[in-house]
Amino acid sequence: MAPYSQVIDRSGLYFDPGRPSDLTTILNETDFDDAELVRANRLRREIARLGLTKYNLGRRKPAWSPLPGKRVVLVPGQVADDASIRLGTRGITTAEDLLREVRARRPDAFIVYKPHPDVLSGNRRGAIEVNAWADLIEQDADLISLIEVADEVHTLSSLSGFEALIRGKAVHTYGLPFYAGWGLTHDALAQPWRKRTLSLDMLTAGVLLRYPIYWDWSLRLFASPELVVRQLAIPAARPLTSIRGDRLRPARKASRWIASCLRHLVWQCRK
Repeated sequence: MAPYSQVIDRSGLYFDPGRPSDLTTILNETDFDDAELVRANRLRREIARLGLTKYNLGRRKPAWSPLPGKRVVLVPGQVADDASIRLGTRGITTAEDLLREVRARRPDAFIVYKPHPDVLSGNRRGAIEVNAWADLIEQDADLISLIEVADEVHTLSSLSGFEALIRGKAVHTYGLPFYAGWGLTHDALAQPWRKRTLSLDMLTAGVLLRYPIYWDWSLRLFASPELVVRQLAIPAARPLTSIRGDRLRPARKASRWIASCLRHLVWQCRK
Protein backbone atom coordinates (compact mmCIF):
# COMPACT_ATOMS: atom_id res chain seq x y z
CA MET A 1 0.00 0.00 0.00
CA ALA A 2 1.38 3.40 -0.98
CA PRO A 3 1.82 5.86 1.91
CA TYR A 4 -0.84 8.53 2.32
CA SER A 5 1.32 10.94 4.32
CA GLN A 6 4.77 12.45 4.15
CA VAL A 7 6.80 14.98 6.07
CA ILE A 8 9.09 17.56 4.53
CA ASP A 9 11.20 18.85 7.41
CA ARG A 10 13.42 21.87 6.83
CA SER A 11 15.19 21.72 10.21
CA GLY A 12 15.90 18.06 10.90
CA LEU A 13 13.93 14.83 11.06
CA TYR A 14 11.47 13.64 13.68
CA PHE A 15 13.46 10.43 14.32
CA ASP A 16 16.81 12.23 14.79
CA PRO A 17 17.05 13.60 18.35
CA GLY A 18 20.50 15.04 17.68
CA ARG A 19 19.00 18.34 16.55
CA PRO A 20 15.61 20.07 16.68
CA SER A 21 13.17 19.30 13.89
CA ASP A 22 10.17 21.16 12.55
CA LEU A 23 8.08 18.82 14.70
CA THR A 24 9.83 19.77 17.94
CA THR A 25 9.37 23.44 17.00
CA ILE A 26 5.66 22.84 16.39
CA LEU A 27 5.24 21.01 19.69
CA ASN A 28 7.29 23.53 21.68
CA GLU A 29 5.88 26.76 20.27
CA THR A 30 2.41 26.30 18.80
CA ASP A 31 -0.50 27.88 20.62
CA PHE A 32 -3.14 25.31 19.70
CA ASP A 33 -6.63 26.81 19.79
CA ASP A 34 -9.72 25.04 21.10
CA ALA A 35 -11.04 24.17 17.64
CA GLU A 36 -7.78 22.48 16.66
CA LEU A 37 -7.66 20.50 19.90
CA VAL A 38 -11.25 19.34 19.41
CA ARG A 39 -10.33 18.26 15.89
CA ALA A 40 -7.26 16.39 17.18
CA ASN A 41 -9.36 14.66 19.84
CA ARG A 42 -11.89 13.48 17.27
CA LEU A 43 -9.15 12.33 14.91
CA ARG A 44 -7.30 10.22 17.47
CA ARG A 45 -10.53 8.68 18.74
CA GLU A 46 -11.53 7.78 15.19
CA ILE A 47 -8.10 6.25 14.52
CA ALA A 48 -8.46 4.16 17.67
CA ARG A 49 -12.07 3.18 16.90
CA LEU A 50 -11.18 2.00 13.39
CA GLY A 51 -8.03 0.16 14.50
CA LEU A 52 -5.75 2.12 12.18
CA THR A 53 -1.99 1.80 12.37
CA LYS A 54 1.07 2.44 10.21
CA TYR A 55 0.67 -0.69 8.09
CA ASN A 56 -3.10 -1.42 8.16
CA LEU A 57 -2.61 -5.07 7.26
CA GLY A 58 -5.89 -6.12 8.86
CA ARG A 59 -7.01 -7.51 12.20
CA ARG A 60 -6.51 -10.78 14.04
CA LYS A 61 -7.05 -11.03 17.76
CA PRO A 62 -4.57 -13.04 19.86
CA ALA A 63 -5.48 -16.68 20.43
CA TRP A 64 -4.64 -16.35 24.13
CA SER A 65 -6.29 -14.43 26.97
CA PRO A 66 -4.47 -12.56 29.75
CA LEU A 67 -4.25 -14.43 33.03
CA PRO A 68 -6.29 -12.86 35.84
CA GLY A 69 -4.15 -10.52 37.91
CA LYS A 70 -1.19 -10.75 35.52
CA ARG A 71 0.00 -7.54 33.88
CA VAL A 72 0.47 -7.83 30.14
CA VAL A 73 3.51 -5.94 28.84
CA LEU A 74 3.88 -5.60 25.08
CA VAL A 75 7.35 -5.10 23.56
CA PRO A 76 7.03 -4.30 19.84
CA GLY A 77 9.98 -5.32 17.69
CA GLN A 78 11.83 -2.86 15.49
CA VAL A 79 14.01 -3.09 12.42
CA ALA A 80 17.64 -3.45 13.53
CA ASP A 81 19.01 -0.96 10.99
CA ASP A 82 16.12 1.51 11.24
CA ALA A 83 17.15 5.17 11.44
CA SER A 84 15.25 5.65 14.71
CA ILE A 85 17.38 2.86 16.24
CA ARG A 86 20.67 4.16 14.85
CA LEU A 87 19.98 7.77 15.83
CA GLY A 88 17.53 7.55 18.70
CA THR A 89 18.92 4.99 21.14
CA ARG A 90 21.53 5.19 23.90
CA GLY A 91 22.83 2.18 25.84
CA ILE A 92 19.94 -0.18 25.15
CA THR A 93 19.97 -0.60 21.38
CA THR A 94 18.75 -4.14 20.62
CA ALA A 95 15.55 -6.10 21.17
CA GLU A 96 17.40 -8.58 23.37
CA ASP A 97 18.74 -5.81 25.62
CA LEU A 98 15.31 -4.20 25.80
CA LEU A 99 13.60 -7.45 26.74
CA ARG A 100 16.22 -8.10 29.41
CA GLU A 101 15.59 -4.62 30.89
CA VAL A 102 11.82 -4.98 30.76
CA ARG A 103 12.01 -8.37 32.50
CA ALA A 104 14.17 -6.81 35.23
CA ARG A 105 11.61 -4.03 35.72
CA ARG A 106 8.54 -6.26 35.42
CA PRO A 107 9.66 -9.67 36.77
CA ASP A 108 6.11 -10.94 37.33
CA ALA A 109 4.51 -9.60 34.14
CA PHE A 110 3.41 -11.59 31.10
CA ILE A 111 5.76 -10.15 28.47
CA VAL A 112 4.74 -10.40 24.83
CA TYR A 113 7.25 -9.69 22.08
CA LYS A 114 5.80 -8.78 18.68
CA PRO A 115 8.31 -8.98 15.78
CA HIS A 116 8.19 -6.14 13.27
CA PRO A 117 6.15 -7.02 10.13
CA ASP A 118 9.02 -6.01 7.83
CA VAL A 119 11.29 -8.42 9.71
CA LEU A 120 8.79 -11.27 9.46
CA SER A 121 8.52 -10.65 5.70
CA GLY A 122 12.29 -10.70 5.24
CA ASN A 123 12.33 -7.13 3.91
CA ARG A 124 14.39 -5.78 6.83
CA ARG A 125 16.85 -7.00 9.47
CA GLY A 126 15.90 -7.57 13.09
CA ALA A 127 15.05 -11.22 13.73
CA ILE A 128 15.97 -12.46 17.20
CA GLU A 129 15.98 -15.84 18.89
CA VAL A 130 13.19 -16.84 21.26
CA ASN A 131 14.70 -16.14 24.65
CA ALA A 132 14.13 -16.39 28.37
CA TRP A 133 12.94 -12.78 28.81
CA ALA A 134 9.70 -12.95 26.82
CA ASP A 135 6.84 -15.25 27.79
CA LEU A 136 5.48 -15.22 24.25
CA ILE A 137 6.77 -14.36 20.77
CA GLU A 138 3.54 -13.33 19.03
CA GLN A 139 3.68 -13.63 15.24
CA ASP A 140 0.00 -14.10 14.42
CA ALA A 141 -2.09 -11.39 16.08
CA ASP A 142 -2.02 -7.84 14.71
CA LEU A 143 -0.26 -5.10 16.65
CA ILE A 144 -3.34 -3.05 17.50
CA SER A 145 -5.15 -6.07 18.96
CA LEU A 146 -2.08 -6.67 21.14
CA ILE A 147 -1.98 -3.02 22.23
CA GLU A 148 -5.65 -3.27 23.18
CA VAL A 149 -5.06 -6.22 25.54
CA ALA A 150 -1.78 -4.87 26.96
CA ASP A 151 -1.52 -2.91 30.19
CA GLU A 152 1.79 -1.33 29.19
CA VAL A 153 3.86 -0.91 26.03
CA HIS A 154 7.66 -0.78 26.39
CA THR A 155 9.68 0.35 23.38
CA LEU A 156 12.96 1.83 22.25
CA SER A 157 11.58 4.30 19.71
CA SER A 158 8.83 2.50 17.82
CA LEU A 159 5.86 4.37 16.34
CA SER A 160 3.76 1.78 18.16
CA GLY A 161 4.43 3.78 21.32
CA PHE A 162 2.52 6.72 19.84
CA GLU A 163 -0.20 4.35 18.63
CA ALA A 164 -0.50 3.02 22.18
CA LEU A 165 -0.61 6.54 23.62
CA ILE A 166 -3.59 7.57 21.52
CA ARG A 167 -5.33 4.42 22.78
CA GLY A 168 -4.81 5.41 26.40
CA LYS A 169 -2.09 2.89 27.27
CA ALA A 170 0.87 3.41 29.59
CA VAL A 171 3.98 3.80 27.42
CA HIS A 172 7.57 3.34 28.59
CA THR A 173 10.40 4.48 26.30
CA TYR A 174 14.07 3.51 26.41
CA GLY A 175 15.18 5.55 23.41
CA LEU A 176 14.43 9.04 22.10
CA PRO A 177 11.20 8.89 20.08
CA PHE A 178 9.40 12.05 18.97
CA TYR A 179 6.40 11.43 21.28
CA ALA A 180 8.47 11.05 24.47
CA GLY A 181 9.49 13.76 26.90
CA TRP A 182 6.25 15.74 26.76
CA GLY A 183 4.85 14.45 30.06
CA LEU A 184 2.79 11.64 28.53
CA THR A 185 5.28 8.75 28.66
CA HIS A 186 7.57 7.10 31.22
CA ASP A 187 11.06 7.75 29.84
CA ALA A 188 14.33 6.06 30.76
CA LEU A 189 16.35 8.81 29.03
CA ALA A 190 16.25 12.59 29.22
CA GLN A 191 14.60 13.85 26.04
CA PRO A 192 16.31 16.80 24.30
CA TRP A 193 14.60 19.88 22.84
CA ARG A 194 11.49 19.58 25.05
CA LYS A 195 10.42 22.89 26.60
CA ARG A 196 6.91 22.22 27.88
CA THR A 197 4.36 19.61 28.89
CA LEU A 198 1.67 18.66 26.38
CA SER A 199 -1.77 17.16 26.58
CA LEU A 200 -2.47 14.14 24.38
CA ASP A 201 -4.62 16.30 22.11
CA MET A 202 -1.80 18.85 21.74
CA LEU A 203 0.63 16.08 20.80
CA THR A 204 -1.89 14.65 18.32
CA ALA A 205 -2.52 18.06 16.77
CA GLY A 206 1.17 18.66 16.22
CA VAL A 207 1.99 15.18 14.98
CA LEU A 208 -1.04 14.48 12.77
CA LEU A 209 -2.54 17.87 11.87
CA ARG A 210 0.40 20.27 11.57
CA TYR A 211 3.49 18.23 10.67
CA PRO A 212 2.63 15.92 7.72
CA ILE A 213 1.09 16.48 4.33
CA TYR A 214 -1.51 13.98 3.08
CA TRP A 215 -2.11 12.73 -0.45
CA ASP A 216 -5.25 11.18 -1.94
CA TRP A 217 -4.09 8.59 -4.47
CA SER A 218 -7.51 8.21 -6.09
CA LEU A 219 -8.10 11.94 -6.62
CA ARG A 220 -4.38 12.74 -6.97
CA LEU A 221 -4.84 15.74 -4.72
CA PHE A 222 -3.63 16.81 -1.29
CA ALA A 223 -6.07 15.67 1.38
CA SER A 224 -7.01 16.05 5.03
CA PRO A 225 -6.10 13.40 7.62
CA GLU A 226 -9.81 12.81 8.22
CA LEU A 227 -10.28 11.82 4.56
CA VAL A 228 -7.26 9.51 4.71
CA VAL A 229 -8.62 7.86 7.86
CA ARG A 230 -11.89 7.09 6.08
CA GLN A 231 -10.04 5.61 3.11
CA LEU A 232 -7.88 3.40 5.33
CA ALA A 233 -10.81 2.07 7.35
CA ILE A 234 -11.66 -0.69 4.85
CA PRO A 235 -8.19 -2.27 4.47
CA ALA A 236 -7.60 -1.93 8.21
CA ALA A 237 -10.74 -3.95 9.02
CA ARG A 238 -10.02 -6.93 6.75
CA PRO A 239 -8.55 -10.21 8.06
CA LEU A 240 -4.84 -9.92 8.77
CA THR A 241 -2.45 -10.31 5.84
CA SER A 242 1.34 -10.42 5.81
CA ILE A 243 3.81 -8.08 4.18
CA ARG A 244 5.39 -9.87 1.24
CA GLY A 245 9.12 -9.96 0.64
CA ASP A 246 9.99 -7.35 -1.99
CA ARG A 247 13.54 -6.54 -3.06
CA LEU A 248 12.35 -3.57 -5.14
CA ARG A 249 10.56 -1.97 -2.18
CA PRO A 250 13.35 0.55 -1.36
CA ALA A 251 13.42 1.77 -4.97
CA ARG A 252 9.64 2.15 -5.03
CA LYS A 253 9.69 4.06 -1.75
CA ALA A 254 12.36 6.42 -3.09
CA SER A 255 10.40 6.98 -6.30
CA ARG A 256 7.21 7.83 -4.40
CA TRP A 257 9.11 10.14 -2.05
CA ILE A 258 10.68 12.09 -4.93
CA ALA A 259 7.32 12.36 -6.72
CA SER A 260 5.63 13.62 -3.54
CA CYS A 261 8.34 16.22 -2.99
CA LEU A 262 7.92 17.49 -6.54
CA ARG A 263 4.13 17.72 -6.14
CA HIS A 264 4.56 19.60 -2.87
CA LEU A 265 7.05 22.00 -4.47
CA VAL A 266 4.65 22.74 -7.34
CA TRP A 267 1.80 23.24 -4.87
CA GLN A 268 3.89 25.66 -2.77
CA CYS A 269 4.88 27.64 -5.87
CA ARG A 270 1.23 28.04 -6.86
CA LYS A 271 0.16 29.34 -3.45
